[in-house]
Amino acid sequence: MILISVCFEYNNYRQSQYYNSFMKETVIYEGSSPTIPSLKDAKGEYVYVCGPIKTLSACIDPDFNVRTDQPWLRRTVETYMWREVVSEQNNVRKYEYKAEWSETYINSKNFK
Repeated sequence: MILISVCFEYNNYRQSQYYNSFMKETVIYEGSSPTIPSLKDAKGEYVYVCGPIKTLSACIDPDFNVRTDQPWLRRTVETYMWREVVSEQNNVRKYEYKAEWSETYINSKNFK
């Protein structure tokens, strides 16, 4: 038990050292300015920006004619298809089929 706790303690210490070194290399800009002071000053370091985001142009999905001023637009495609539900009781299999929306393809070739 003591050996396990020592291993966890060492792992936590290692992670804290990693994140401390990460934060030392991070350039932090805070404020309400929509533009960041010259990123050339960051010289390849990580940059953390805190404040409101303003996009230069709208995100547009031309297929669905959707337009937003948000920084990104995410599309989720779902298909209405059948799912096989197999239950077993007293060594008898019962097959039921339910229609549902799914983001992944359900192969119905092997349905019983």
